[in-house]
Amino acid sequence: MNRVQRLRELLAAPGLEVMPCCYDALSAKLIERAGFPLTFMSGFAVSVARLGARDEDARILQLDGSAFDDLAAQAPSVKSSTTWESLP
Repeated sequence: MNRVQRLRELLAAPGLEVMPCCYDALSAKLIERAGFPLTFMSGFAVSVARLGARDEDARILQLDGSAFDDLAAQAPSVKSSTTWESLP
């Protein structure tokens, strides 16, 4: 089963699936090691993590287009740092 098929299977399953947000390679690796079957990235989460802002401060931050740039910069390292070995 490839990754796309596995994701479709997880999304089609009844119930809820906990899907933590990763913001860099380390957080993706920790999520994987904790046993979660999937994760996601958001440009806002990546940018806020890089700024070192707390959750309650994040709502007042004025982020410009750099959120996408931060996400694009982190994505390759997240992909290369995780294996999700059960998936091809």
